[in-house]
Amino acid sequence: MKAEIVLPETAVNPEVQSYRQALDFIIERGIKDETLKSVVREILNHHVDPRFYSLTATKSGKVTNEFLSQHEGSELYHVLCMCHQLNRSLQSEPCLRETGCVFGVKRNYFEPALAGVILHDIYKCGVSSDFDSSTSCPDHAQIAAERFLRVAQEYGLKETVSSKVAIIIRFHGGLFTPSLKEKFDYNLSLEEIFFEEIRDKIMVILARHVHELDMLTSNGTAPSPGKEQREDFIAYLLSTEDYLKCAGD
Repeated sequence: MKAEIVLPETAVNPEVQSYRQALDFIIERGIKDETLKSVVREILNHHVDPRFYSLTATKSGKVTNEFLSQHEGSELYHVLCMCHQLNRSLQSEPCLRETGCVFGVKRNYFEPALAGVILHDIYKCGVSSDFDSSTSCPDHAQIAAERFLRVAQEYGLKETVSSKVAIIIRFHGGLFTPSLKEKFDYNLSLEEIFFEEIRDKIMVILARHVHELDMLTSNGTAPSPGKEQREDFIAYLLSTEDYLKCAGD
Protein backbone atom coordinates (compact mmCIF):
# COMPACT_ATOMS: atom_id res chain seq x y z
CA MET A 1 0.00 0.00 0.00
CA LYS A 2 1.43 3.36 -0.98
CA ALA A 3 2.08 5.97 1.67
CA GLU A 4 0.38 9.12 0.44
CA ILE A 5 1.70 12.55 1.28
CA VAL A 6 0.13 13.75 4.50
CA LEU A 7 -1.44 17.17 4.04
CA PRO A 8 -0.55 19.42 7.01
CA GLU A 9 -3.54 20.57 9.04
CA THR A 10 -2.38 24.15 8.53
CA ALA A 11 -3.02 23.84 4.79
CA VAL A 12 -6.82 23.89 4.90
CA ASN A 13 -7.36 25.87 1.70
CA PRO A 14 -9.24 23.47 -0.63
CA GLU A 15 -7.28 24.67 -3.64
CA VAL A 16 -3.98 24.06 -1.83
CA GLN A 17 -5.27 20.59 -0.97
CA SER A 18 -5.89 19.95 -4.66
CA TYR A 19 -2.29 20.95 -5.40
CA ARG A 20 -1.05 18.42 -2.86
CA GLN A 21 -3.29 15.77 -4.40
CA ALA A 22 -1.84 16.52 -7.83
CA LEU A 23 1.70 16.39 -6.44
CA ASP A 24 1.03 13.00 -4.87
CA PHE A 25 -0.32 11.75 -8.21
CA ILE A 26 2.82 12.92 -9.99
CA ILE A 27 5.01 11.15 -7.44
CA GLU A 28 2.99 7.95 -7.71
CA ARG A 29 2.83 7.88 -11.51
CA GLY A 30 6.13 9.47 -12.38
CA ILE A 31 8.55 7.70 -10.02
CA LYS A 32 8.65 3.93 -10.45
CA ASP A 33 11.74 3.46 -8.28
CA GLU A 34 10.02 2.57 -4.99
CA THR A 35 12.99 3.58 -2.85
CA LEU A 36 13.24 7.00 -4.48
CA LYS A 37 9.47 7.41 -4.15
CA SER A 38 9.69 6.60 -0.43
CA VAL A 39 12.53 9.08 0.08
CA VAL A 40 10.60 11.90 -1.63
CA ARG A 41 7.49 11.20 0.47
CA GLU A 42 9.53 10.91 3.67
CA ILE A 43 11.02 14.35 3.06
CA LEU A 44 7.70 15.97 2.17
CA ASN A 45 5.94 14.42 5.17
CA HIS A 46 8.58 14.79 7.88
CA HIS A 47 11.35 17.18 6.81
CA VAL A 48 9.47 20.23 5.46
CA ASP A 49 7.91 23.02 7.50
CA PRO A 50 4.11 22.70 6.98
CA ARG A 51 3.92 26.42 6.22
CA PHE A 52 5.80 25.80 2.98
CA TYR A 53 2.70 24.34 1.33
CA SER A 54 0.68 27.54 1.72
CA LEU A 55 3.40 29.97 0.62
CA THR A 56 2.82 32.52 -2.08
CA ALA A 57 5.72 32.39 -4.49
CA THR A 58 6.99 35.91 -3.83
CA LYS A 59 7.17 35.17 -0.12
CA SER A 60 9.72 32.55 -1.14
CA GLY A 61 11.78 35.14 -3.00
CA LYS A 62 10.57 34.93 -6.60
CA VAL A 63 9.92 37.85 -9.00
CA THR A 64 6.51 36.84 -10.22
CA ASN A 65 3.16 37.83 -11.68
CA GLU A 66 0.06 38.86 -9.75
CA PHE A 67 -1.19 35.29 -9.19
CA LEU A 68 2.15 33.99 -7.93
CA SER A 69 2.66 37.02 -5.71
CA GLN A 70 -0.74 36.96 -3.98
CA HIS A 71 -2.28 33.49 -4.20
CA GLU A 72 -1.94 31.12 -1.24
CA GLY A 73 -0.14 27.98 -2.35
CA SER A 74 1.27 29.50 -5.54
CA GLU A 75 4.78 28.22 -4.69
CA LEU A 76 3.41 24.69 -4.85
CA TYR A 77 1.52 25.53 -8.05
CA HIS A 78 4.85 26.72 -9.48
CA VAL A 79 6.36 23.29 -8.66
CA LEU A 80 3.44 21.54 -10.41
CA CYS A 81 3.96 23.69 -13.51
CA MET A 82 7.65 22.77 -13.55
CA CYS A 83 6.80 19.05 -13.28
CA HIS A 84 4.35 19.40 -16.15
CA GLN A 85 6.79 21.23 -18.41
CA LEU A 86 9.59 18.79 -17.58
CA ASN A 87 7.34 15.88 -18.50
CA ARG A 88 6.28 17.45 -21.79
CA SER A 89 9.85 18.03 -22.89
CA LEU A 90 11.13 14.61 -21.83
CA GLN A 91 8.32 12.70 -23.57
CA SER A 92 9.48 13.80 -27.00
CA GLU A 93 11.55 11.87 -29.52
CA PRO A 94 15.17 11.07 -28.56
CA CYS A 95 17.60 13.75 -29.75
CA LEU A 96 19.41 14.73 -26.56
CA ARG A 97 22.94 13.78 -27.55
CA GLU A 98 22.66 15.18 -31.06
CA THR A 99 21.18 18.59 -30.33
CA GLY A 100 21.78 19.36 -26.68
CA CYS A 101 18.02 19.57 -26.09
CA VAL A 102 16.36 17.69 -23.26
CA PHE A 103 14.23 15.34 -25.35
CA GLY A 104 13.96 11.59 -25.14
CA VAL A 105 15.71 11.13 -21.79
CA LYS A 106 15.48 7.60 -20.41
CA ARG A 107 13.77 6.87 -17.12
CA ASN A 108 17.05 6.53 -15.18
CA TYR A 109 17.50 10.28 -15.81
CA PHE A 110 13.85 11.30 -15.92
CA GLU A 111 12.93 10.09 -12.43
CA PRO A 112 15.84 11.80 -10.61
CA ALA A 113 15.10 15.02 -12.54
CA LEU A 114 11.43 14.85 -11.55
CA ALA A 115 12.30 14.18 -7.90
CA GLY A 116 14.74 17.09 -7.95
CA VAL A 117 12.09 19.44 -9.33
CA ILE A 118 9.59 18.35 -6.67
CA LEU A 119 12.09 19.05 -3.87
CA HIS A 120 14.02 22.00 -5.31
CA ASP A 121 12.40 24.79 -3.25
CA ILE A 122 11.38 23.00 -0.04
CA TYR A 123 13.77 25.09 2.08
CA LYS A 124 13.35 28.33 0.16
CA CYS A 125 12.36 30.09 3.37
CA GLY A 126 14.67 28.07 5.62
CA VAL A 127 14.12 25.06 7.86
CA SER A 128 11.56 24.93 10.67
CA SER A 129 13.92 26.41 13.25
CA ASP A 130 14.49 29.60 11.24
CA PHE A 131 11.55 29.58 8.80
CA ASP A 132 10.80 33.10 7.53
CA SER A 133 8.16 33.41 4.82
CA SER A 134 9.14 37.04 4.15
CA THR A 135 12.60 36.26 2.81
CA SER A 136 14.53 33.79 0.68
CA CYS A 137 17.26 31.58 2.12
CA PRO A 138 20.28 31.98 -0.21
CA ASP A 139 21.58 28.48 0.54
CA HIS A 140 18.21 26.71 0.25
CA ALA A 141 19.32 24.55 -2.69
CA GLN A 142 22.43 23.30 -0.91
CA ILE A 143 20.48 22.65 2.29
CA ALA A 144 17.83 20.69 0.38
CA ALA A 145 20.44 18.65 -1.52
CA GLU A 146 22.31 17.75 1.67
CA ARG A 147 19.15 16.75 3.52
CA PHE A 148 17.95 14.72 0.56
CA LEU A 149 21.26 12.81 0.44
CA ARG A 150 21.04 12.12 4.17
CA VAL A 151 17.54 10.63 3.92
CA ALA A 152 18.46 8.79 0.71
CA GLN A 153 21.35 7.10 2.50
CA GLU A 154 19.07 6.09 5.39
CA TYR A 155 16.70 4.45 2.90
CA GLY A 156 19.50 2.75 0.99
CA LEU A 157 18.84 4.57 -2.28
CA LYS A 158 21.47 3.82 -4.92
CA GLU A 159 24.14 6.50 -5.15
CA THR A 160 23.77 6.59 -8.94
CA VAL A 161 20.20 7.79 -8.37
CA SER A 162 20.66 10.04 -5.35
CA SER A 163 23.57 11.92 -6.92
CA LYS A 164 21.42 12.86 -9.93
CA VAL A 165 18.59 14.15 -7.73
CA ALA A 166 21.05 16.19 -5.66
CA ILE A 167 22.50 17.76 -8.83
CA ILE A 168 19.05 18.95 -9.97
CA ILE A 169 18.32 20.42 -6.55
CA ARG A 170 21.72 22.07 -6.09
CA PHE A 171 21.94 23.67 -9.52
CA HIS A 172 18.32 24.67 -10.21
CA GLY A 173 19.35 28.27 -9.56
CA GLY A 174 21.78 28.31 -12.48
CA LEU A 175 24.46 30.95 -12.00
CA PHE A 176 22.65 32.07 -8.84
CA THR A 177 23.96 28.86 -7.24
CA PRO A 178 26.31 30.13 -4.47
CA SER A 179 29.15 27.77 -5.42
CA LEU A 180 29.07 28.99 -9.03
CA LYS A 181 28.94 32.75 -8.52
CA GLU A 182 32.69 33.08 -8.09
CA LYS A 183 33.27 30.97 -11.20
CA PHE A 184 31.14 33.10 -13.52
CA ASP A 185 32.88 33.83 -16.81
CA TYR A 186 31.25 35.75 -19.67
CA ASN A 187 33.35 33.69 -22.08
CA LEU A 188 31.74 30.43 -20.95
CA SER A 189 28.22 29.13 -21.44
CA LEU A 190 26.14 28.00 -18.46
CA GLU A 191 26.63 24.40 -19.62
CA GLU A 192 30.42 24.81 -19.64
CA ILE A 193 30.36 26.23 -16.13
CA PHE A 194 28.03 23.42 -14.99
CA PHE A 195 30.28 20.79 -16.54
CA GLU A 196 33.18 21.85 -14.34
CA GLU A 197 31.04 20.83 -11.36
CA ILE A 198 28.85 18.01 -12.69
CA ARG A 199 30.95 16.10 -15.27
CA ASP A 200 27.94 14.28 -16.73
CA LYS A 201 26.83 15.75 -20.05
CA ILE A 202 23.22 14.64 -19.78
CA MET A 203 22.93 15.91 -16.20
CA VAL A 204 24.49 19.21 -17.25
CA ILE A 205 21.80 19.66 -19.90
CA LEU A 206 19.03 18.58 -17.51
CA ALA A 207 20.26 20.96 -14.80
CA ARG A 208 20.29 23.83 -17.28
CA HIS A 209 16.81 22.90 -18.47
CA VAL A 210 15.40 22.74 -14.93
CA HIS A 211 16.90 26.17 -14.23
CA GLU A 212 15.17 27.52 -17.36
CA LEU A 213 11.85 25.97 -16.31
CA ASP A 214 12.24 27.53 -12.88
CA MET A 215 12.69 30.95 -14.44
CA LEU A 216 9.93 30.53 -17.02
CA THR A 217 7.27 29.32 -14.58
CA SER A 218 7.94 32.24 -12.23
CA ASN A 219 8.32 34.88 -14.93
CA GLY A 220 6.64 38.19 -14.18
CA THR A 221 5.58 38.53 -17.82
CA ALA A 222 3.59 35.28 -17.79
CA PRO A 223 -0.22 35.65 -17.66
CA SER A 224 -1.88 35.10 -14.29
CA PRO A 225 -4.03 31.92 -14.44
CA GLY A 226 -7.63 32.43 -13.38
CA LYS A 227 -9.37 30.09 -10.94
CA GLU A 228 -11.00 28.12 -13.77
CA GLN A 229 -7.67 27.73 -15.55
CA ARG A 230 -6.04 26.49 -12.35
CA GLU A 231 -8.84 23.99 -11.76
CA ASP A 232 -8.58 22.74 -15.36
CA PHE A 233 -4.82 22.33 -15.02
CA ILE A 234 -5.12 20.30 -11.81
CA ALA A 235 -7.90 18.19 -13.34
CA TYR A 236 -5.63 17.49 -16.32
CA LEU A 237 -2.77 16.41 -14.07
CA LEU A 238 -5.09 14.02 -12.23
CA SER A 239 -6.79 12.44 -15.25
CA THR A 240 -4.45 12.17 -18.22
CA GLU A 241 -3.60 8.50 -18.75
CA ASP A 242 -0.37 8.97 -20.72
CA TYR A 243 1.01 11.62 -18.35
CA LEU A 244 4.51 10.97 -17.04
CA LYS A 245 5.64 8.56 -19.68
CA CYS A 246 9.16 8.99 -20.96
CA ALA A 247 11.17 7.83 -23.94
CA GLY A 248 12.40 4.73 -22.12
CA ASP A 249 8.88 3.38 -21.44
